[in-house]
Amino acid sequence: MREVEVAQQNRTRAVAIEQERVNRARELEIVAREREVELQRIEKEKALEEERKNISNVIRERVAVEKRSHKKKSVLKKYVKSQKLSVCAK
Repeated sequence: MREVEVAQQNRTRAVAIEQERVNRARELEIVAREREVELQRIEKEKALEEERKNISNVIRERVAVEKRSHKKKSVLKKYVKSQKLSVCAK
């Protein structure tokens, strides 16, 4: 009778230990999945930030080109105006 009780307790203990292992493995899997998701999110944010930076650089270059173009046009207008004035003065 005592042996049966001891065997039953051992089985109960073994089942509890196995359940604990299963729970621990499940929790580790959840943590690993969350970690992977977070790493992917970080990688996505890095890629987006890089793309934003590239877009910003393109815009900056376009603005610089526009300014140079505007400045050249302004200089040409002044030159043409001065040429017209000098032709009219002659």
